[in-house]
Amino acid sequence: MPEPEDRLSEAERLRMLRILDEMIAAPPTRPQSEVDQELKEIRQARRAGGRLTPVDPPPDIPGANAVVAHFGYWPTFHDAEVESIFLHRSETSRIVVKAFHMTRPEFEIIKRATVTFLLDGIVDGTTLIEGFNHQNVIIGLFVNRSGDGFELALEWCFGVGGKIACARLRVEIQPD
Repeated sequence: MPEPEDRLSEAERLRMLRILDEMIAAPPTRPQSEVDQELKEIRQARRAGGRLTPVDPPPDIPGANAVVAHFGYWPTFHDAEVESIFLHRSETSRIVVKAFHMTRPEFEIIKRATVTFLLDGIVDGTTLIEGFNHQNVIIGLFVNRSGDGFELALEWCFGVGGKIACARLRVEIQPD
């Protein structure tokens, strides 16, 4: 009887177990104290927030104060979802993001909002958008000064990622 497609064959299962046995039997490549120190640093970084830590100060763009007023800080947009991207060569372009605030360590979502970034004067040759699909979760959204304008960067997690440079940038927020 053939194996279901979502299961390993017996030969593949045995091959993987042999590899695991070899890995366990192999001598360590680093001293245990070094591994313990690395684990300690990872745990400290997680407790400190890492990329989850709010950005201070917020970017100097119109509307940023309203975002800070809603969330209590300028977020990194960690795990936010890009709902839509509208690009236009001569009119205002926009990126719509579903954002939220989550408590820690309980991981309870207590504040939600739709945050819209409005971009004017897209700089030619600077736009890179990849991977937009049915769900577009980002690790973060970052606003940086770039020459006389701004660069908005979407750090990819699942779905979309990329960057856009523009002459003028503002933000609007609609609490959900």
